[in-house]
Amino acid sequence: MDTLLQDLRYAFRTLVKNPGFAALTIACLALGIGVNSTIFSVVDTVAIRPLPFSDPERLVSLRTTHQVNGIDRGDASYLDVQDWKARTRTLADIATVTGRSLTLSDSEEPERFNGSTISWNMFPMIGVQPILGRQMRP
Repeated sequence: MDTLLQDLRYAFRTLVKNPGFAALTIACLALGIGVNSTIFSVVDTVAIRPLPFSDPERLVSLRTTHQVNGIDRGDASYLDVQDWKARTRTLADIATVTGRSLTLSDSEEPERFNGSTISWNMFPMIGVQPILGRQMRP
């Protein structure tokens, strides 16, 4: 324990003697701590926390393939989804999500946003209740 205190005193004296080196050291420590906490926050949000849905381990994503055209992971058509709904014995429900590019305009310059269209049963399927109003209907 005595050697640790001696090392800390020596480091403090060295930093006081060289203010430029001290500023650089503090800046490097601040940058390292900031980047480390940012990366942890992102990893915690994306990989560690469970999804904010009821029973997230029961959710699956279905895709189509078309080997002739070289499509390994395509979106499902409306008719594919209807067939899956009619023939499934293992899935409780099937809902659809389709990415969209949306443009919002008012009196000024239009703005482009990324959004999605969903089927009426998406929110009940993932267990999300509206804050106001009712669920969407078919």
